[in-house]
Amino acid sequence: MPDLPDDIASQINELEGMLQVQPTAERYAQLADLYRTNGQLEQAIEKCQQGLKAFPDNIDCLMTYSRALVDSSRFEEAENILKRIIELGGEDAGTLILMGQLYSQRNDLAGIHSIATKLSINYQNDIRAKRFLKFLSNKNLLPPGIETSDDTPRPITS
Repeated sequence: MPDLPDDIASQINELEGMLQVQPTAERYAQLADLYRTNGQLEQAIEKCQQGLKAFPDNIDCLMTYSRALVDSSRFEEAENILKRIIELGGEDAGTLILMGQLYSQRNDLAGIHSIATKLSINYQNDIRAKRFLKFLSNKNLLPPGIETSDDTPRPITS
């Protein structure tokens, strides 16, 4: 059952208090995500920035930060954060999908093709990757050589 706004507000208040007592990267990321979920994007971005000052390489904080930036249409900043996540070893299907969504919103066909290729090769059994590739297929954005028949995207081999 989804959280009601009052529930989110009480969770935000609780986490704000916990951060005062013992700041952790996980708490910063959780709090920022609650702000983001509640539509308070500037507060989410601010909490991520605070968390990253204390925990600069925390992938959870960086990922929440990139999501809040995408939600705020700050695509270039979000792309830089996602690239940093990948440099830190945080490349996974979720990171690539978020980058693919960003490229899709910016109409960056080369970026979309790059992400689609990585997803089809490295994450062909990941349901999120399959769904994103199916979305790209429905929009006619898949690069040549990738098909999504049988809900299993894979590169076409000769």
